[in-house]
Amino acid sequence: MELQLETLQLVRDVVSSADMKVLGHSFIFNEAAARLEESGASSLPAIEHVLIREVMPECPVNLSYIPFPFVGASSVLLCYFRVCKHTGLSVASGHILTVLARHPADRGFEDH
Repeated sequence: MELQLETLQLVRDVVSSADMKVLGHSFIFNEAAARLEESGASSLPAIEHVLIREVMPECPVNLSYIPFPFVGASSVLLCYFRVCKHTGLSVASGHILTVLARHPADRGFEDH
């Protein structure tokens, strides 16, 4: 499956928290994450690609915090799980957790 450049960039925007909006005086919202979630199941391959091929290789295994360039990674995962829930793709949500939990040398992505 060919990844759409627009969707890849949207995922990267969410990961980097490039599109943050302040609501009220103290609530910060990742607006790109809302757009990503609206993309639906077609965004799942791009999310998997960015998390597995771009973010995880840059994060040491023993790291106890999210490095600055990836502060929105949790928002990406939340979008991924919400899309899986709404589309009935629970197998996909388990798959990404399995891949992300592997030792870095063993990480790889197989199409499902």
